[in-house]
Amino acid sequence: MGNLFSQNSEVNDVTYTLRFILHKYKLTINDAARAVGISRTSLSHVLNGHSRLTPNLALRFEKAFGDLTMEELMEKQFTVDIRKMRSLEDSIKVNPYKP
Repeated sequence: MGNLFSQNSEVNDVTYTLRFILHKYKLTINDAARAVGISRTSLSHVLNGHSRLTPNLALRFEKAFGDLTMEELMEKQFTVDIRKMRSLEDSIKVNPYKP
């Protein structure tokens, strides 16, 4: 099993948490993907921060490992989404609505 924590990727609270679960159970990405019933590529995209954690995958992690609930995992994803959107705030040009 490679070092899940030293890959060149966008590590955030979601990716770190999922990687920690894999590390805790000494699972490869292939093993974890099989355990949650998705493709290795799909899981790799989430672990590397290239795809968002979906409610479906969060529920699969809850059912397979039980470390965190779907709600806890999705709260982490929501926090990541908010942080990312706030970092882009200045680039979003919208005029205030005036009736």
